[in-house]
Amino acid sequence: TPHMPERATVFGWASPGRMFGLVGALAEAAAQSNREGRFKAALDGRQFQARPLFEAELATALSAQGFKVVPVEVERPKKEFLARYGGLPEGPDAWLDCFFVEWGYLAAGGGDNTPYRPYLNVTCRLVRARDGVVLMRDRVIYNWFFSRDPPVAIVTIPPDPAFSFTTSDDLVGDPERAVAGITAALQAAARAVGAVLKCAPAPGRPG
Repeated sequence: TPHMPERATVFGWASPGRMFGLVGALAEAAAQSNREGRFKAALDGRQFQARPLFEAELATALSAQGFKVVPVEVERPKKEFLARYGGLPEGPDAWLDCFFVEWGYLAAGGGDNTPYRPYLNVTCRLVRARDGVVLMRDRVIYNWFFSRDPPVAIVTIPPDPAFSFTTSDDLVGDPERAVAGITAALQAAARAVGAVLKCAPAPGRPG
């Protein structure tokens, strides 16, 4: 099972408070916490659960590539790959290990031209069970917001323009469309992971 922060982030990259030193940063941290609390309440009101949705979409994407998917529940205390896979059930050809750094909504700047859009950052690797060889390692970012080009090892997915919110109040005030935006992002990320695995060496054969 992938690691996923329970609380979505609602992040304004160029919020004015970030421009005024420590006091401004503290004020912005409080504002962000408030935005995220209100957004969590909006998602809870829709009974939205991100991790089960991603797991189901990922299983569907992998099955479409010819993989047989067997979910395994694991405890993962940190946002990182598991240190070892010993003690897990025997039998699979490989382990697909995923963790989310963040998921939620992000505004790349300030103003109407840089609205809040769905955002997620998930890293995955495929590890061969018999010898621990890493067959694939990649990161998928939905809504790449930096002006520079992404590194080769990152798969980027542009956000759907249908899910844009000028302010965080607009985001919280339209939970149905906000949930639809996050759902679309998770589905797109799952399909991207499936596509990457299609190019990885077959885990059941030497390679």
